[in-house]
Amino acid sequence: MGRDKSATYIWRNNFHQRGPNETEESHRESMQHVTQLVLSNKSVCIMQKWGGKREVMYTAFKALGRSVDYVQVCDSDTMLDPASSVEMVKVLEEDPMVGGVGGDVQILNKYDSWISFLSSVRYWMAFNIERACQSYFGCVQCISGPLGMYRNSLLHEFVEDWYNQEFMGSQCSFGDDRHLTNRVLSLGYATKYTARSKCLTETPIEYLRWLNQQTRWSKSYFREWLYNAMWFHKHHLWMTYEAVITGFFPFFLIATVIQLFYRGKLWNILLFLLTVQLVGLIKSSFASCLRGNIVM
Repeated sequence: MGRDKSATYIWRNNFHQRGPNETEESHRESMQHVTQLVLSNKSVCIMQKWGGKREVMYTAFKALGRSVDYVQVCDSDTMLDPASSVEMVKVLEEDPMVGGVGGDVQILNKYDSWISFLSSVRYWMAFNIERACQSYFGCVQCISGPLGMYRNSLLHEFVEDWYNQEFMGSQCSFGDDRHLTNRVLSLGYATKYTARSKCLTETPIEYLRWLNQQTRWSKSYFREWLYNAMWFHKHHLWMTYEAVITGFFPFFLIATVIQLFYRGKLWNILLFLLTVQLVGLIKSSFASCLRGNIVM
């Protein structure tokens, strides 16, 4: 690939959509031109017809072809640490049975509001405790979109199925990162996490934007849970255990609240609330000890 060249290309279409006046041959020539730009330049900015993040990723995967060993993915607002790529490559180089690896995603604007600050605390717990634990057993269930790397040879085994994913008759748009991870797991390959690879990303600071984000993530989680369950037998028992616990816990919590509301006494309600606070205190204390700093 080129070492110091860059290029920009305005594509009025994309790999899946051609213009009303465009022939199949001219569309094929456009795809070949995009592929050639990607392969012959160090950096390329392709402005194509809008189709969502999955369409953008598909363009990159198809244009790169099998010309590279690994493919790194990120979001448009991701700020990468200089060593982030190298650290993920190290993980993939160490074990040929590792199909994908994710890094530590941190919040850039964590002091903009209480929502962004609490999100940053949640991110730290999610990556440095939950994903770190999953990584120990080789079954990280979601390589987060802002920072991830995959074996290119595996991507080309399922890129078409990944792009054309449907659920209940509708084509899926969000949840591309979780489904990409699930596709790797479905082939029997491990997925890992490394805290040495870091990046910064923005998070919503307003409640409604945050709620919309969480709704999308929750929908994709339960959709992918059903798909993920088909591959429990290919991985460590921990993957099954954690998936069952996290999948059924929200329903258990709702049932508990309803039971307390209708049948619980005041002492039962207070005990429940105190237990929730105690668990939160234990988790935050453990995180502070692990981090070596009481300030998150």
